Amino acid sequence: MDTSVHIYYDLFMARQKEFERDEALRTAIHVFQRQGFGATTTDDLRYAIGIGRQSFYDTFKGKEEIYLEALQVYTSDRFAMFLEESRKSKSPLEAIQRILLKIPREDKKQRALSCLGVSSVCEFGESNKQVSRINKSAASALLALLATLVAEGQKKGEIKSSLQASPIAQYLLTVIGGLRINARGGTTPELMTQIIEVAVSGLKTE
Repeated sequence: MDTSVHIYYDLFMARQKEFERDEALRTAIHVFQRQGFGATTTDDLRYAIGIGRQSFYDTFKGKEEIYLEALQVYTSDRFAMFLEESRKSKSPLEAIQRILLKIPREDKKQRALSCLGVSSVCEFGESNKQVSRINKSAASALLALLATLVAEGQKKGEIKSSLQASPIAQYLLTVIGGLRINARGGTTPELMTQIIEVAVSGLKTE
């Protein structure tokens, strides 16, 4: 956009004060999934959300603040989704399989977006304490869920008793991260499903 268009847009959008915060965050999540944090500007965010400059800063303060809030919402939603999959399952092993299969079963547009948790780790590592705190909290919750499922599966005789629940949970979390990267890179759902079959079969009792 040239300068005159920017000025007109800002004047027009300044009057558009009413918008849904949750909807704005969902939109921001998609922008960050497509572009990452570094490549995204505040203008990218506010144009996508549909609010003026002042409204954006009044509501979210800045790009980092909305990113942190978006990351928190995203990781919470992902955990809730995995938890729901586990509750729908008839057994612990099925729950693990359903959690993993959730990724290749997403629609094509969703698979093409990055996982905000994975991408934030790749982009920041541990350099941003707030990003690291959100990701570690999310990972801890999912690891606890996976470790519980492994332990329950062992009690039911579905999963090898020789395996230790904690490292297996970490292994499964690593598989989830790898699947998200593969999905982003265009790996087919069929191939991802085969990868999941290999991972799950390695847990089963003979």
